[in-house]
Amino acid sequence: DPSWLWDVEFERLRGRRVTATGDRAADLAVRLRYAEVDCDVWDGPLVELLERSSDPEIDVLANYTVFADLMRAVGARA
Repeated sequence: DPSWLWDVEFERLRGRRVTATGDRAADLAVRLRYAEVDCDVWDGPLVELLERSSDPEIDVLANYTVFADLMRAVGARA
């Protein structure tokens, strides 16, 4: 249920680099468009996206399950 997307103040992300990924990436991209936030959509694994980034700092907003999986993947690669 993507209704929660409308409860979040995504407008605060304006001017930041944002990439939507995961099962609800398209829903998030629509919501970000309404919030006037430019975003890319990534259709691959999140850990791969992070590996490709040259940004020195990356903020990840994820649910508990995705974040826990990401931490395991990053730990396995370290």
